[in-house]
Amino acid sequence: MPDCEYLCGLFSMLAREQKLPQSLRQRAQNYCEISARPNATLSADLIRPISDIRYGLQNYLGHTPADWDFYQSGQLDRSERRVQDIYLYLDDIRSPFNVGAIFRAADSFGVREIFLSEGCASPEHPRAARSSMGAVELIPWRCAALPQALRDIEQDRATQPSLLAVETGGVSLEQFRFPPVGMAVIGSEELGVSAEALVLAQASAGRVSIPTAGAKGSLNVAVAAGIVLYHWWRALSG
Repeated sequence: MPDCEYLCGLFSMLAREQKLPQSLRQRAQNYCEISARPNATLSADLIRPISDIRYGLQNYLGHTPADWDFYQSGQLDRSERRVQDIYLYLDDIRSPFNVGAIFRAADSFGVREIFLSEGCASPEHPRAARSSMGAVELIPWRCAALPQALRDIEQDRATQPSLLAVETGGVSLEQFRFPPVGMAVIGSEELGVSAEALVLAQASAGRVSIPTAGAKGSLNVAVAAGIVLYHWWRALSG
């Protein structure tokens, strides 16, 4: 295959490059031999070697890779998503990276739609798009005040959604009864869930809290969202 022949030549060149560390040169030589095999295929045999050499060179050059180095837009199919009646409300989350990471978790755990407060970072921000790994293109989202978001869900699903707040001082995640149709409020990185949202949640499904064991006692907002979504998705999936 021409691609394998090209890679064999590239690996061979790197193996001869005296400026590179010996361990990297040796790996390049090994990969050259793999790519020269008659039955070698680009997808099955050489993807990991390519990745290894890529990051070996980045490390040698002092370049730190980021998660969004893997990002490729326009290659995901929204029709493949399996969703539950799970909704999110992002309450003044300021970091585009966190917004994107929440979208990524939401896609993994069946979120139907995401609502954002006016003070949220936009999912269209380049850092949000990259940290979402393309999920911002898959999950429907819109900006709305919380009461309006609840009304929109009720109209769309023909049932009143429950509202829960992901916040400290609530029912432990393991004991919380997740609703079949509902929306979780994810609060800002610094201030948590707003007072207005807490009042509405307390009058509905309440607060859910994640037990922790560390001295810090807190989680990144996107990590917390992912944990709650996994438990909710698992509860509804049976």
